[in-house]
Amino acid sequence: MWPEVQAAKKDKKKELLLDGAAISKRIEESGFDDSLFELVDVNLLRISQTSLQVLDPSISNLFEKLTSLMLHENQLTDLPESIGKLVHLKYLDVSRNKLTSVTPSVNNLAALLTLNLAQNDITTLPQMSGMVNLHDLFVTGNKLSCLPDDLCGLQHLATVQADHNQISSLPSDIGKMHMLKALHLAKNELTDLPPALVCLDKLRILDLRGNKFSDRRLLKLANVEQTQPKGVFKHLKPLYDKLSASGSKKSTPGGDSEDDELSEITESIRVLHCADDQASKVEVTITEEVAAVRPHIVCCIVRNIDLSRTATTYKQFIALQTRLHEGICEKRLQATIATHDLAQIRAPLKYDARNPSDTMVVPLGRQKAVTAADFMAKLKKEADDLRKAKKRNTTSGVSKYLDMLKGKTLYPFLLDRDDRVISFPPITNCESTKINAATRDVLVEVTSSKSLLICKQVAESLIKELLSLNIGSGLEGGAERTGNHLVVEQVRVVTSTAHLKTVYPSRIDLQDVPCHVQRD
Repeated sequence: MWPEVQAAKKDKKKELLLDGAAISKRIEESGFDDSLFELVDVNLLRISQTSLQVLDPSISNLFEKLTSLMLHENQLTDLPESIGKLVHLKYLDVSRNKLTSVTPSVNNLAALLTLNLAQNDITTLPQMSGMVNLHDLFVTGNKLSCLPDDLCGLQHLATVQADHNQISSLPSDIGKMHMLKALHLAKNELTDLPPALVCLDKLRILDLRGNKFSDRRLLKLANVEQTQPKGVFKHLKPLYDKLSASGSKKSTPGGDSEDDELSEITESIRVLHCADDQASKVEVTITEEVAAVRPHIVCCIVRNIDLSRTATTYKQFIALQTRLHEGICEKRLQATIATHDLAQIRAPLKYDARNPSDTMVVPLGRQKAVTAADFMAKLKKEADDLRKAKKRNTTSGVSKYLDMLKGKTLYPFLLDRDDRVISFPPITNCESTKINAATRDVLVEVTSSKSLLICKQVAESLIKELLSLNIGSGLEGGAERTGNHLVVEQVRVVTSTAHLKTVYPSRIDLQDVPCHVQRD
């Protein structure tokens, strides 16, 4: 066993750094020390500037804790498929190796924030739609001829560095990358640009130097302006406006209005304003007490869904919430989602902070009411017993979120009109409002201790996922429509003095969903 590995194992170190000529010589003379893959407590592993040619598939043994994996400046020719099992990985650097391709399993890395593939020989990128939290992508110095279309669906992508490749075209949907701030495309084979580029209103860096644009004006702007997108945008705007105008209305036999076009839409979201009548009105009052505990909440109602459409639809609905908690919610550290059967809720609702010893809950999956304090104590005991049984610091299930309320004298609760707890964020939903396959209307609740914006981003991600499940029943106004039409109703959050705190979805929300949004 290498001394660095032995020391890390003995002291249960969280970081292990193996760099340089000495490590390289060991690898050449006696091979790699595979006992490294027994270090399950390591959250950062760096192997760099060595002669390492093959990464052992046993790297997946580190899946529980590993969040940063740095393998730059080695001799790797490929990555093992098992790397896709590192589900907690947030940073992956395999730059300056000899990769010609990337295993498709990297698409399983939903928690990944940064992916560095620069300075390799990669010709194509794998599917990337599963990397829902990706912020930064570095692919400079490869042999790419294009960027993958599904890159445009990554809603958090802020930086793309793709200089010094062979890219000849950009995705036509690039205008959907609304969080993009820096796009580096110098020294490629571009001859034109998609007009939709002007939709990137957050873009501050656009490097197009050294391309072969056929438009002489664009060629000059790309080299003179360098990293300033303003001139390029001004040049593209008239063409974008022209294309938008020609596509805004489509004539069909017997009519030429916009309504004719909308009637042909097979996928849409209809946003309903908050209900006015008191009988059906769902409104959330947020108290001052909860502001010091978990102050941010948004809610909405998804109506007329069909969770029994197929034999697996209901399971998919439950699974997508788990997937979002693992991904965009960052293990519930950023936000927590709860869904409720609206038929089982008595509105209006109150979001409040209360003494856990005096507050009764019926946790999801359980039948008896207990105090929130007793429930938390039970979860803590289960977590401690599990750690002792496995002889290491590990947690499972909901017990891993206990520390989020550590030190709080009051806990957050969502209660209905009868003062009944229907949610205890970020710990559990309650059994009384549990979703089932027969549920038709769903109350969506997203809470966070971080920010209201995060709540809205998570809610939008959930709505997009619901749309992809094709659960819109198509029933609207008593008439059945063809296609997948999701109906989302606004819910207001107000203060104890009846002042509006927020409403979701507002007119500025759902701007990036991949379908038509109709607002009543």
